[in-house]
Amino acid sequence: MPKVWGKSLSFHAQVAVELDKYLRGDRYDPIAVLFAVRIKVEELAYNSLLSIDKEEFVNTHKTRSKLEFCEEKGVSIPETSYLLGLIYNDDLHWRNNRDYITPLVSKLENMTVKKMISELK
Repeated sequence: MPKVWGKSLSFHAQVAVELDKYLRGDRYDPIAVLFAVRIKVEELAYNSLLSIDKEEFVNTHKTRSKLEFCEEKGVSIPETSYLLGLIYNDDLHWRNNRDYITPLVSKLENMTVKKMISELK
């Protein structure tokens, strides 16, 4: 993991840059793209909540649980937010001796996946 990712602001800025590269068709860091997608999914959900619900959202663990919390509060969550979770949930949970990059790049290069990710912007 790049050292610059150790600080929150640097991390968020850097993964956003990598997401933009990915969407433009430039060379990108696939792990950074996954982080950016997860952040964007949670950010969109958070921003759709009323102020009184935002603290509980932040204190909720797991992205899926956060999305379900939003729906309980009457917020409509796009199906793509759940579907993209199938990609980033598996590949953001590290296990030794596993090739993450090859299958991840294959998923990210799928045109349907790329379109779903572009719709988060």
